[in-house]
Parts: sequence; C-alpha cells; structure tokens
Amino acid sequence: TYVYNGVALDEYAFSPTASERYLFLARVNLAAKNLTGAMRLAKRFDVELDIGGGSRFDLLLRSRVRREGAFFTSLAPRFHFHGMVGGEDKKRLLSGARGLLLPVRGPEAFGLVAVEALASGTPVIATRHCAMPEIIAPDVGFLCTSDEEFGEAFANVGSISRARCREYAAERF
Repeated sequence: TYVYNGVALDEYAFSPTASERYLFLARVNLAAKNLTGAMRLAKRFDVELDIGGGSRFDLLLRSRVRREGAFFTSLAPRFHFHGMVGGEDKKRLLSGARGLLLPVRGPEAFGLVAVEALASGTPVIATRHCAMPEIIAPDVGFLCTSDEEFGEAFANVGSISRARCREYAAERF
C-alpha cells in the first residue's frame, strides 16, 4: 500500500481557461528535472514556456546543465523566467498554464508539482519516469517516451477538461 502526498485543494487557484503558455516548474539547475529537454521541446513544437524554479544565471552553476548549453538556449524570446516562485505567483502560474511540462529524466520520488498542477486544473505532460505513471491518468495528462509523443500531447492538451483535472486531484490526492 502506498500513501501519496496530499494537497489541500483550497490552497490552489482554479481557472477554467488557460493562456497559450506551458509551465516548467522545478529547480532549473538540476539536470534530472531536464529544463534543457523542456526548452528543446518548446522550440521544436513552437510553444512558449514559463519557467519557475530559478533564474537564467542559475543555468551557469551546474556542470551538466551548463555543458548542455541551457543558458544560451534560454535567451530565446519564447522562454519567460519567473525566478523562484511561491504563494500567489505560483498559484497564478499553475492555474494559468495551458499544461505543465515535466520531461524529467532522473530520480523523482513523487512529483508533487504534478499534483499541484492538477489541483489547479492544469493538465500534465510528462515522461514515464519515476512516479509519473502513478500520478497521471489519460484523462488528465500525457505520459510520453518520445518527441513525437510530446508533439501529440501539445496538439491534444486542449481536449483535456480542466475541471476533470481538479476533480481527479480531489479524488486521489
């Protein structure tokens, strides 16, 4: 038996509509969170990406992220950095995003940000790593193993009910 982390639904804003931007919300300089991959996908599929979890300059601090050239990639106008976010800023980003993009490539014990997005009514687009298959069901998000699957997820994210995402979070978490 597993007991998942829970969230208090009333601590998350819900919006029935969303912007056209996607959200990456994790420590930007942790290679396992894969901001580099998120930016590559955003560029390939021509989407804008809000980024919370650090500044552009944080991309110069870690060797793997720095070696991947994340800092220079991040200078494109499609990437919007918000620094470390919490409180109302975090609620606004989570509830206003078209989808949460989580292309994690390493250890992720649970992925609380995915549950927070769902509680905000935001669908999740993630890799199949770690706990993501336990968190994301087909009616609230997409689990991807290839760029083509991410592309399909971007194209179809609008078909997911934001109200269903919130209901799902309430039922499970």
